[in-house]
Amino acid sequence: MWESLIDSDFCIKASEGFIDEDAIQITSGALVGKENLIKACNIRKRKAFLDIDTEFANELVPISVVLKLKKH
Repeated sequence: MWESLIDSDFCIKASEGFIDEDAIQITSGALVGKENLIKACNIRKRKAFLDIDTEFANELVPISVVLKLKKH
């Protein structure tokens, strides 16, 4: 899961998307196709909050990533 979020520089790129009738649609960035992983988002602070499962510790790790949302 971690490998799908990071790029070759080991950075998580900002994602962009829109809100369509209470559903988030991601159009670009690390979260494309991973809309179901978003637990919460803060539109003002441009952050999405996720719980990522760690394979080595068998626990969920909360992370926040940059998410720029527009109303559709």
